[in-house]
Amino acid sequence: MRIALFKGDFRYDAVNHFTDALAEAFSASGVKPMIVDMRSPREEIGAQLSAVCDADDLIALFGFNALGSSIKVDGRTLHDALSTPFVSYLLEHPLFHADALTRLQDQPILCVDGGHVRFMESFSAPQAHLALHAGATPPEYYAAPPWAERPNRVVFAGSFEPLSALRTRLAAVIAHDRSAADAGIPPLNDAFEALADELESINDEDLADVAAMHPLTFAVQQFLGISAHYATLLQCLILWRRAKLRHALLTQLDRDGLAVDLYGAGWNAAGFQNHRALGPLPFAELSKLLPTYRFTLNISPLLGDGLHDRVVYGALSGTVVCTDENPQSKSLIAPGGALGYAPGDVGGLADAINRLDKTAEGAAMAAMGREIAMFDHTWAARARKILNILGR
Repeated sequence: MRIALFKGDFRYDAVNHFTDALAEAFSASGVKPMIVDMRSPREEIGAQLSAVCDADDLIALFGFNALGSSIKVDGRTLHDALSTPFVSYLLEHPLFHADALTRLQDQPILCVDGGHVRFMESFSAPQAHLALHAGATPPEYYAAPPWAERPNRVVFAGSFEPLSALRTRLAAVIAHDRSAADAGIPPLNDAFEALADELESINDEDLADVAAMHPLTFAVQQFLGISAHYATLLQCLILWRRAKLRHALLTQLDRDGLAVDLYGAGWNAAGFQNHRALGPLPFAELSKLLPTYRFTLNISPLLGDGLHDRVVYGALSGTVVCTDENPQSKSLIAPGGALGYAPGDVGGLADAINRLDKTAEGAAMAAMGREIAMFDHTWAARARKILNILGR
């Protein structure tokens, strides 16, 4: 049996590492992976696709964030032409992939968050499945010193986009759709117009609350027919809420005197006193560094019922994961495998980290978190889930 996996130019280079790890997991399960790398020269891509088309034991096509689903053969999508399932594994909200999902309504769609599954089900996507983020143990973990002797303390890996830039993008989307309506193009629905009016009159401090007041399903009555500009507006709201909450949490920790090493773009302009803005790192380099830290900080307000990859990779690297609480993260927190905090309320987080640091209790929490992740959240576990979905 074979499965074709697509690699390409993702926004985050980590996704291609996830693809490689999943390919290894399929291979260990007896399914031979075939890689189609869309970054390759055109001739190589053609040869890779020809090999896929010629495989007589192909059980599925696979792409993170639906990569590869747009490829056509004789005017038909590749999965239609080959009569082969296309498995999409969405690492972010389905709204960011609305175009691709119009091609995949009847295909297996894996989501990293329970809310994303419910969103898909509300639009009659019959094969939406929950598949939490997975991870792999970095080789450097095995050479790392005991937890209490690790040289670095707290790490957060994630970017920051200034709120002023997001507000500019929101204003541009609103202006574009209003000018289109003035030109005789059918206007967007009333719900969008009401939201646009509200956005124009609200101040920066309250905009995160607007995002919470208007859940994604508020004005999305026809998922497959929504305006591209309306989708962009909702995406901006999503990113605004993430940026706002990340900045608020890190500001509180900065005030509490807890220094965090920040890996990601945009933090130099944040104005923190104690945190170190170390810039973005390729995923492979960051993975090597994780086993040198004692704590991994997670701030992922966009996953209200899921696990971010930094949670899983942090646990597998033997760090104590400090994460916002949701129904999925509690599977780590409740048995003592992670340190939880209530979203929007981090007043005691610095004290909790200080209390655990370099103690036997902290070491035990790191060990428990790694044990849980090794059992439930490896790429081998996700490969088995995909094979089960495919009936293999």
